[in-house]
Amino acid sequence: MFKRIVTGLKFNFYEIDNDLDVFVAFEVMNNRGKPLSTLELMKNRLIYLTTLLENDEDDKNRLRRDINEAWKTVYEYLGKNKDNPLDDDEFLKNHWIMYFTFERGEAEAFKNFLLKTHFTAKNILDDNAKKIDFSNIENYIDSISHSIKMWFYIFNPHYSNFRDETKEWLNKLNRVGLGAFTPLVMAALVKGIDEQKLVELLKLCEKAVFLVFRISRRPVNLKNNYFFRLAHEFYYDEVSIWDVIKNLNEFIDGDGYYSGWYDLDRFNLEDEFRKKEGEGFYSWNGLKYFLYEYELDLQKKARGQVKISWETIKHSNDTIEHIYPQKAQDRSWKEKFPGKESKQKYILHSLGNLVLLSQAKNSELQNKPFNEKKKHKDEKGNEVGYFNGSYSEIEVSQYQDWTPRQVLERGTRLLEFMEQRWGIKISNKKKVLCWK
Repeated sequence: MFKRIVTGLKFNFYEIDNDLDVFVAFEVMNNRGKPLSTLELMKNRLIYLTTLLENDEDDKNRLRRDINEAWKTVYEYLGKNKDNPLDDDEFLKNHWIMYFTFERGEAEAFKNFLLKTHFTAKNILDDNAKKIDFSNIENYIDSISHSIKMWFYIFNPHYSNFRDETKEWLNKLNRVGLGAFTPLVMAALVKGIDEQKLVELLKLCEKAVFLVFRISRRPVNLKNNYFFRLAHEFYYDEVSIWDVIKNLNEFIDGDGYYSGWYDLDRFNLEDEFRKKEGEGFYSWNGLKYFLYEYELDLQKKARGQVKISWETIKHSNDTIEHIYPQKAQDRSWKEKFPGKESKQKYILHSLGNLVLLSQAKNSELQNKPFNEKKKHKDEKGNEVGYFNGSYSEIEVSQYQDWTPRQVLERGTRLLEFMEQRWGIKISNKKKVLCWK
């Protein structure tokens, strides 16, 4: 390292003429090669704008120090959890949605607004333009400095001093995805609303994501603009937390005059089964989150230790297993699951036939008879199988046999959990399960 530093580094030294602007030169030079992030450009731009203000030098120097301190805080919190570094432009974009009036536009609307429309020299120097003054810049960096901490806690609840229930629901939102509700949650944290109200908000956001975007399978950008504007209005006290909660309830269920966006009839995976390579519930984008919630419910009832962490399963499909295996070569499977391949496909990828594993199993073991799946000895002579796996596996190991009847029975039980967990009613469970 010493050798590299003293012999391998090269520095370019640029002398800038007095009639050239050093801040503009910085932006031009750094737009070549690997581009700077918008956050990096924004720091340079804000410092540049302070040189154009008419305030005295002491005030301008203090504002520049504040900008540097704010950005120091931003980078500290973006990288605070080395196992989960946060994207700087993603933070800046969501802060822009909350802080400024959101207008739908091009893909990089936030970047163009900040650097080309709002924080410009013209808005300071041109008397006819929209003015930016000392307080505008000061308020913006104060908001940035406070918001980055709350942004960090959204994605790293365990670092916060929130109550356990608040942390729990923030974790659930991270698993299922916050979507368009991210600026809204950030606004609630920045405003420091009462945690009881905060938990109610987090619960509704989670319910909305699961019921509207996972069960009803609505487009991911549904009413994004509406909730972005709501976050902005909430941040500036134009609407109350109760107005936000009311809007979320209406988004899910409607208000009596119109239907909400939750629609159980859209939870129809028939087409996924009919496709030549269709995998039914196995390809459902809400499957992993749903099975994990079911696992947590079993764990809570057992009052036991955690057997599966979300971190170990979120990027792996090997932790969801077909109990009746995809390659059912053993004679016992063929006897218990007779019939055409098309019918077997419905059973194979049915919700009740899918179980969350505590750890990925060897593919050879996945195809063993049911009794051996429940318990068998590995190469070292240790007894392994469903009986000592996740709580979901242990529950499956209680079955004496595994046939289409048990697949339907367990699928029905899972839907009953869904009813209880998200407060919905499923009258025709066989239809939802696409049971043939």
